[in-house]
Amino acid sequence: MEQLILNIKHPKKLPFIKELLSAFDEYVEVVEKPMTKKNTRKEKKFLAELDKSVTFVNNYKKEKTTTKTFKQMLNEL
Repeated sequence: MEQLILNIKHPKKLPFIKELLSAFDEYVEVVEKPMTKKNTRKEKKFLAELDKSVTFVNNYKKEKTTTKTFKQMLNEL
């Protein structure tokens, strides 16, 4: 079996191409790739902050950085 990947330049033509390929169902199996969801700004910001936090924790474990104690944070307020 051979595999062929099509990149459709004009999304409006997709239904026509699917219909055309379905006419060859005896010879062709159509497997659609699931659509990937795009992240919103809020989700992107959350992921960036999460990545930053994980990096900080990893650096702390490797003793490349230090943290403040709870008492030091309260004194700053």
